[in-house]
Amino acid sequence: MQLDPSDTALLRSALDAARTTGEHQHAVLTYTALAYCSLLWVLPAQALAHLEDGLAYAREHEVDTMVGYLEAVRAWLLLRQGAEEEATRTARDALARTASPGSTVAGLVARTALAERAVRRGGRRRRRPAGRRGGRRRP
Repeated sequence: MQLDPSDTALLRSALDAARTTGEHQHAVLTYTALAYCSLLWVLPAQALAHLEDGLAYAREHEVDTMVGYLEAVRAWLLLRQGAEEEATRTARDALARTASPGSTVAGLVARTALAERAVRRGGRRRRRPAGRRGGRRRP
C-alpha cells in the first residue's frame, strides 16, 4: 500500500532494471503502474507523463499488447484536461486498433472516454429517424 504519492522508488528501480535487462514488457507494465499510482493520488499530469513515456517505450520496443490500453487511458486523461478533440481521436484510434473492442479493457476505457465526452456535450448526437436505426426489425 502506497502511503505517500512520492514513494515510487521501488517502481522506478523496477523500471530501471527492466530497461537495463531488456525486459520490455515489464518496463511497459512498470510505466503503467506508475501512471496508475498517479491516478490514485489524483495527479493527472504525472499520470499522463508516465503514460506518454510508456507509450513511446512500447512503440519503440514493439510491445503492442499494451499500446491500446495506454492510449485509451491517455484519451480519458486528455478529456479530463479539456482536450476533447484529441481525446476523441485517441479513443477512436484505440478502438480501431483493438481486435475485440467490446470485450477488452482497452475497449472499455476508450468507450468510457467517448461516452463521457457525449455526456459533457449534452448527448447532442444526431438521431436517425425511426425505421432507419439499423439492426433487425422485430415482427
